[in-house]
Amino acid sequence: MGLLDKLTGTKYPDSGVVPLPTMELRAALLALNESDVPFRVRNAIPAEKADLVAECQIRLLRRGSSRYLAAPRRPHTTGLRHT
Repeated sequence: MGLLDKLTGTKYPDSGVVPLPTMELRAALLALNESDVPFRVRNAIPAEKADLVAECQIRLLRRGSSRYLAAPRRPHTTGLRHT
């Protein structure tokens, strides 16, 4: 793992692990979409330069008088590309 891989969060499988075919992996990731999960996986648009996009809502905490209050959710997007 190189420095760029560490900075971008790229991870590689252990040796001997057989990768899934692209379409099987895509189907498995898209099957994660349920109504009771705080994220969704969708096909990317060309401008996103990815194959799939995973989006989730992150609730930020902010300081209030004597306790932490939940701030509005902010979307977080991660692009996924199969190589």
